[in-house]
Amino acid sequence: MFKIAIFVMFVTSAVGIPPAEENTQDDLCSNYSWFGYFCVPFLQCSHTNVIKQGADQFNPRSYTCQAAPHPDKAKKSKCGTLLEVCCLHPRPGCDSGDGEGDIPNWTKKGPKTEIIKEFLGGILSNTEKNAAAETICITDSGASAHKPCIFPFKFNGVTYNQCTWVSSHLTEHKPWCSTMVDETGHHIGGMGKWGNCAPGCPIPPDDREVPVTEKKGEIAEICTSDQFSCGDSGKCIPQRWVCDYHKDCENGEDEFNNCPPPDCESGKFSCGAYKWNATYCIPPHYRCDKNYDCHDHSDEQNCNYRQQHEGDHECKPTDKKDSAGSLFIPKEDVCDGYFDCRDKSDEANCDKGRVPCELSEFQCRNGEKCIQKYQKCNHRDECGDGSDEEDCNFPPCHSGQFRCENALCIPARWRCDGYKDCTDGTDEKNCTAVSCADNKFNCPQGGKGDTPKCIDKSKLCDGKQDCLDGADEKNACSNSLCSSLGCEFECRSSLEGGTCTCPVGKKVGNDSRSCIDRNECEEWNFCDQKCENTNGGFKCTCVEGYELKDKTYCQAKLTYPKMKIYFTHTDSIYTMDKKGNSRVSIANATAASGLDFHYKRKLLFFTDTDKRKVYQMQLDESGTKAITKRDYSVPGAWSPVAVAVDWISSNLYVVDSLGQKIDIFDLEGDYHAIVMSSNLTAPTDIALDPKVGLMFITDNNRILRAHMDG
Repeated sequence: MFKIAIFVMFVTSAVGIPPAEENTQDDLCSNYSWFGYFCVPFLQCSHTNVIKQGADQFNPRSYTCQAAPHPDKAKKSKCGTLLEVCCLHPRPGCDSGDGEGDIPNWTKKGPKTEIIKEFLGGILSNTEKNAAAETICITDSGASAHKPCIFPFKFNGVTYNQCTWVSSHLTEHKPWCSTMVDETGHHIGGMGKWGNCAPGCPIPPDDREVPVTEKKGEIAEICTSDQFSCGDSGKCIPQRWVCDYHKDCENGEDEFNNCPPPDCESGKFSCGAYKWNATYCIPPHYRCDKNYDCHDHSDEQNCNYRQQHEGDHECKPTDKKDSAGSLFIPKEDVCDGYFDCRDKSDEANCDKGRVPCELSEFQCRNGEKCIQKYQKCNHRDECGDGSDEEDCNFPPCHSGQFRCENALCIPARWRCDGYKDCTDGTDEKNCTAVSCADNKFNCPQGGKGDTPKCIDKSKLCDGKQDCLDGADEKNACSNSLCSSLGCEFECRSSLEGGTCTCPVGKKVGNDSRSCIDRNECEEWNFCDQKCENTNGGFKCTCVEGYELKDKTYCQAKLTYPKMKIYFTHTDSIYTMDKKGNSRVSIANATAASGLDFHYKRKLLFFTDTDKRKVYQMQLDESGTKAITKRDYSVPGAWSPVAVAVDWISSNLYVVDSLGQKIDIFDLEGDYHAIVMSSNLTAPTDIALDPKVGLMFITDNNRILRAHMDG
């Protein structure tokens, strides 16, 4: 028994021919006609001519007709000899060449189907012929459309003999199959080798969760087991978005699902019951202040309110409907610099020279400002008068450390080394001598005001005075060994008693004496763009559109448009000049993330993780206004966090952090595929080098490099 395109079944005994014998790879390649990933039998004479004619219309590279009669098992007819039959699975060394031929959609009626029907006519009865031609399983959409399915295939360790609904939220919510497997039969992921099964393919019943309700007149979206159904809207969202304290469903059903309360910060009061979009964590001073902050009023339960005494100040409720009446505080708390009343009346007629603070804040001694309590004792003078860094319980510095005046501990060797390591600079105060690191030289009068200074030892004895008193060129230099070094060019004083030097464009060879050519093009900062090494020198050039300045610097031609910078900032897309001036908002967003620009076509792309779309904007000549705008998206859950444009092939690469994959679109939006999905755990950004065909992806704590085809 043999299979054609997996599902076309016929028995050779029906035409009087026993099963074909086992063949070698060479026999297979020479005896069978291969259609993409599978081969079919064909007949000589009229049948062969029909098939060849039709096949050439599809793809002449993939379809050939060869005469290869089966010895001793031939069935004679008026047309000639019946050829052998081979199975569908691709075998090493026996394929169609590139495997990427245009596979006809045999699931639809038309000329192509009729060609196959006529071709099969010599083998199958009319009933079998019609069924066979209509049940060949070809994909009709997806990453690999119009390609034959391969069965069986393995996916995530499970073997599938038919199409599957598993992970269909990543395949447009349609049943799919693999169009490429490895040598073990596993589906090859991350290369877009999957497609949605066309009608007539073996499709199992959809066992995914069906939403209970439907939108008016529309069929609700079918959610998978790892998705949540948003009630009346029929929208599907990832299960991990449920109870994340952010409304993702239109009516907030994802947050009404018996969600646990959030964790409150240390010191805050937790309300008795959690309710979505209602206050749950409140400051401790809101407890028992006669104002209801918790929806269940638990913040005002079991309270021992102060009874009114003579001279007490009355704190009136800010909202009579949501309070337990007035609160009385002692007169000592009036005008103490802190709001003890929620209506702030206790600080209303006080010293105007002091700024009153909330009870959750710290008031600076000068009374000029309030800071958050977490900013107190952080080794920084936030108040300006040092009061926020007083009465702090800092741990002591251990031996080998120096304590800055702000109580920060630094290594003792950093004290008086010419660099400010304390945030307040106290490690460089009152220094009578500077202690320099081993790779530094101490200039006694190198700094401002004749203060000590540390310089790199490479600057010693180089003929340039770096210390104000010239100590780097006289005190430590010696040429006592120059006479014995035998230098080719000249000998210069050094810390070691002398060193050989070479003229500009040359460098000292490995023997420490002779001079060889210096390849400046292999070193940093000689040429801006292009560099050509010459004997004893180098020559800089610039790419098209730039002109050379000062022999090494490349500057854009004045006739070219001035450089612009585009960037995203939360809810807007901005442009500005290279100096950060002339900032203009060119588009609005809700949660803008990734951005890229196609210079030649003046197309700006940015992602919006809240809208879950990638937007394309055609900009005008000024680069500040959008002429046209369109978007890209995929069905189901999607979180596009970054985007990169391939300006050579005009493709768009999008990082989906939720699906842990890289999507690819053509700029016209006609085609979409998944270019990579394997080995990604938390992708966040992407960059392309189209000239060499490489993409670079940030994923967790690593940077991945891959070919742009996946």
